[in-house]
Amino acid sequence: MQHISRLYILFAACFCIAGTAFSQKNEIGIHGGVSYYHGELNPITPFEDPFAGVGVFYRRNFNHHFSLRANVLGTRLWNFDRNGRNDYQVHRNQQFRTLLVEGALLGEVNFYGYEPGSTKKGANRFTPYLFAGIGAFWFNPQNLYQDRWIDVHDLRTEGQGSIEGRKPYKRVQPVIPFGIGIKATPFKGVILTIDWGMRLTFTDYLDDISTRYADPALLAATGDKPAVEVADQSLGSSVSNTDRQRGFALTKDWYGYLGLHLSVRIKDKNPDCWRGIKSRSTFRQNKR
Repeated sequence: MQHISRLYILFAACFCIAGTAFSQKNEIGIHGGVSYYHGELNPITPFEDPFAGVGVFYRRNFNHHFSLRANVLGTRLWNFDRNGRNDYQVHRNQQFRTLLVEGALLGEVNFYGYEPGSTKKGANRFTPYLFAGIGAFWFNPQNLYQDRWIDVHDLRTEGQGSIEGRKPYKRVQPVIPFGIGIKATPFKGVILTIDWGMRLTFTDYLDDISTRYADPALLAATGDKPAVEVADQSLGSSVSNTDRQRGFALTKDWYGYLGLHLSVRIKDKNPDCWRGIKSRSTFRQNKR
């Protein structure tokens, strides 16, 4: 009998522990989608040269209209001047790619009263929503040199650190994500979300292109031969491009992400469950 009682307490405790992992206030999930870049190489076209992105998130629902999401995104951005719509871009002949990892805290506002994962009669099973927040991202731009991709941050291709007013850029930058989406409950306890958002950055060096061409002699003086060739890859140029326009320093780079999110509810601890176990254990001790 004692063994049966102990098994009961063990199994009940397991169910209680499992139960602490589930509530409609909290969600954990994964997401996947595509990202794209806006900057010197792609000023306006959305979803040009898209790349896959993946991530994880945690969402805290405060009520039926407001929630907070902690989000992590990993992706790659890239683009090529050969996609350009004007002779200037084609002649400049630049390209870039970068890995990007973003972490952000996002506030969400549901249009309708929405109870995540609820299939109760009368409950809204979908809602449009808006989101905005703040975060930070890491990036590491690369360019082609002798048909292979190389890191270019340390090459300082525009004379950063050598020309007055041009400081080396940091590879960790703040970001402001914002966008729109739709949440839906396909099954009890499961939340499916699709959203699209833009990311406002505070750097013009996602693509390692921002201002004017530096003097090749200045770049060569650093001892980095790739810097000279990577900085100026212009086609058919017979004169020096020094101090000519290479980028647009007054504008910042952006990136966007269209993602599909899948999450499950995480319940809070059930005090009644633990109270029942405690009562059973106390009864056994008194019986002894």
